Amino acid sequence: MALAKQENKGLGYWVHRISDEEMPALCSMVKSLESLSEDDISSLSKLGRSVMHDNGLTSRILRVANSVIYNKGRNQITTVSRAAVVLGFNSLRNICLTARLISSLLESRELDPRVHRRLLARMAGSFQAAMLARMMQPELDEQGQEEVFIAALLYHLGESAFLSTGAEDALFLVNELDLANSEDVNTIVRRRLGTSFNQLTQGLASQWGLGELLTRSLKDPLQRTGEVQCIYLANAISDAMTRGDEEQLASLVTKAASVVEMPEREFRAKVQRCTHATMKLAEAYGAKGMADYLRETTDKPLEVAHGSEDQQQCVGDDATQLMQLRKLSALAESGGDFNEVVMTTLTGLKDGVGLNHCGVFLLSRDRNRLLLRIVLGLDDRGQQLLQELPLDSASVFEPVIKLKQPLRGDIGISEPVNGLVAGGLIAAPLVVESKVIGIFYGANRDKQTVINDEQYGAFLHFTRQANLCFALSRR
Repeated sequence: MALAKQENKGLGYWVHRISDEEMPALCSMVKSLESLSEDDISSLSKLGRSVMHDNGLTSRILRVANSVIYNKGRNQITTVSRAAVVLGFNSLRNICLTARLISSLLESRELDPRVHRRLLARMAGSFQAAMLARMMQPELDEQGQEEVFIAALLYHLGESAFLSTGAEDALFLVNELDLANSEDVNTIVRRRLGTSFNQLTQGLASQWGLGELLTRSLKDPLQRTGEVQCIYLANAISDAMTRGDEEQLASLVTKAASVVEMPEREFRAKVQRCTHATMKLAEAYGAKGMADYLRETTDKPLEVAHGSEDQQQCVGDDATQLMQLRKLSALAESGGDFNEVVMTTLTGLKDGVGLNHCGVFLLSRDRNRLLLRIVLGLDDRGQQLLQELPLDSASVFEPVIKLKQPLRGDIGISEPVNGLVAGGLIAAPLVVESKVIGIFYGANRDKQTVINDEQYGAFLHFTRQANLCFALSRR
């Protein structure tokens, strides 16, 4: 292949070309979205108008809004305006921006396969970094978390936008980078573009009005503010995972865990769960190629901890949760029978929420005993589980039955059951025709496998959906 003419085009040339010639629609929409304020009563209508004429974009937004990541325990969202009410203005604006960015960069034109592959890797890494950065800042409010997400997502916007132009320079740059050592990358980029990717991102951020947080993270990534450090570290961790650099990854994870003041083992587990959630969200955005790339780069899981499986936290599966919840919705509409609703709910709790075991007790005719009817997730040790439990004032289940209150706490029931729920017990009433006829329960067997807040919230959502099914079927 003949060498392209070397021309020092510089930062101004590429900012103008990308903003005004290659991606004017994206530039315009980003500026429009960034100018909207949740305190402005006209902003919601403007947000709706910016997507209403694009059926494909609207479909993606609603699919993401209904994903497990955003729509935890809520009813199906069918309109953009409803999404703003349910999820919050900032979350919806973030989804709109992300959806448009992904579609514009990955689907704008036919690219040379080598350029497209590098663009896919860059975008997948940025998307993963955005999820990691948000995970690392749980104490921020909704607006703060969305700002961190967008800043991490756009951290490598310059490189992504340049590659997506399909310019001849992009192909020649990729060919040069494929033959270069990692330490030569910045030199090659500057020679080809007349600027660095970091400077190009800063130029686009200024031109498109992408906010102060992104600018600060690009100019001084190691400053002391937590948000900026997390944006930098999330992108560095994502890049190390993409390259398969285990030594650097281990060092970055240790540093990140220290920054967020979290035990390293717990942080590694969160990174692992976050990676799988990123794949699911990429699919919801319709970016299957990006999701597939993430799978390719995470075939070897991040080592969570040394020790036995029983000592690690139980992890659920978002896709299974969503599938079982959809089945419950369908059963509510069709009037599914009692056993089908119960089995769908328990499958969601065990395989989706990640509970060690779960089941249903029904009240005896005299309402003085709880009789075990079905249980999932127990091995031979499960045979110890009592088939019948007395229901009196000393029973931990008494408030669940009498007051219709969910239970979460220490165990105070018979010893054979204690041995099977050492990691925690949660329960909720099973209601038919406004009357409690039994309980759903979920438990973890080992003390080290503690039921977390997310699992408890998902458990309540599943049991409420099941009770809704019973109510609708009776009608």
